[in-house]
Amino acid sequence: MDTVQTTDVVVLTHPHSDHVGGLIAVLKDERVGAVLDGTVLPYDTPPYEAFLKEVAVGHIPYRHAVHGTHLDFGDGVTGDVLNPPASGTPYGTESDNATVNNYSTVIRLSYGHTHVMLDGDAEEQAEDNMLATGDDVSADVLKCGHHGAANATSDAWLDRVHPRYAAISCGLHNSFGHPSPQTLERLHAHGIAPSVTATHGAAVYVSDGDKIVEEKSP
Repeated sequence: MDTVQTTDVVVLTHPHSDHVGGLIAVLKDERVGAVLDGTVLPYDTPPYEAFLKEVAVGHIPYRHAVHGTHLDFGDGVTGDVLNPPASGTPYGTESDNATVNNYSTVIRLSYGHTHVMLDGDAEEQAEDNMLATGDDVSADVLKCGHHGAANATSDAWLDRVHPRYAAISCGLHNSFGHPSPQTLERLHAHGIAPSVTATHGAAVYVSDGDKIVEEKSP
């Protein structure tokens, strides 16, 4: 199997250790074109500090992710940052998990007529805020927020995103009980059978710009 040696953009959705920890090795082992960091509030933890140190040591171009940031990956692939907000602190200034999660970077990737929504750990409060902006949030594929937790992927969000496919990233027998039965019920009520990495393996979607299909794991 070919290994990835070059990564155009590394996106840190937020500085929780389960999101930043593995990225340190990526920065060390691969050629990274740029880093996009969704961290909004001060978060002085060893994993996040190690991440920032590796960015500095590697002289990797670095910018903060904020609503309105537009990314052009070439070959017709673009991305638009929908969260965190460009100004203010609408989700609060505390260091609790909910606050940090809601400031997660959310990116809508586009290729031709197809779109993928990557939600990080954004919870319902962030979903409501994004819906209130009036941005186009429709997508063929939704990477569900917060590992399929009950406090994300609301009915209102599903109504507007209206995905054909959904993916949930979580570990097998994780201590948080992800994905939540409530989230699975909401997805099924919207006619979506999600791919859960804990039981289905990697979720892979392929687009030709006109349509997008899910590749089933062997």
